[in-house]
Amino acid sequence: MVYSLCVQHKKKKFENAVMRGVTKVTEGLNVRLGHVENSHTLAISSFLDPRFKMMSFENSGVAENIKKTIISLVAAKIASKQKQSTPIENVDEKQIDDETDELSIWGKLNNNISTKSQPQDNATSRAIIEVQRYLEFEVLPRHDDPLKFWREQRFNFPNLTAVVQERFCVLAPSVPCERLFSKAGLVITDRRNKLSV
Repeated sequence: MVYSLCVQHKKKKFENAVMRGVTKVTEGLNVRLGHVENSHTLAISSFLDPRFKMMSFENSGVAENIKKTIISLVAAKIASKQKQSTPIENVDEKQIDDETDELSIWGKLNNNISTKSQPQDNATSRAIIEVQRYLEFEVLPRHDDPLKFWREQRFNFPNLTAVVQERFCVLAPSVPCERLFSKAGLVITDRRNKLSV
């Protein structure tokens, strides 16, 4: 987005010094962030951020691919939950008597239900519905906390929240640790490796 704004500013008439600055910034952004949408991790994080969702993507094809990826991740969560939970049938003697009695209304109804095919619960269709509900949910203002949103909406989007807990990551910049290593390299050298002595 910032790159496209810089490209738009390049089309405007500015002073030569300003144009050189805009050109430098545009080139720098292109070098550092030119392929940011192609980063799978960043694309998933952007999609799962309720402040951006699919609006942060300039390429609609990438956005649709990420949406399909999220749907498959949510479907996998739903399928694993379905495998873990096995229904325990609680059959009592009266129910067995009703099923065996041909003159009983309940026996006839149970027989009809058992012979008809029951609709199968499809994990993919449930995942599509949950992701679509998330996309239709209002976009958060830019200064709101996305983690607070997911905490509050964990019951509305239970499977998507599980994916968020695994995939919604924050990239920590490496600058502070690089500074620390540089300072440590200046203090602890080969000649000064036993500072306590």
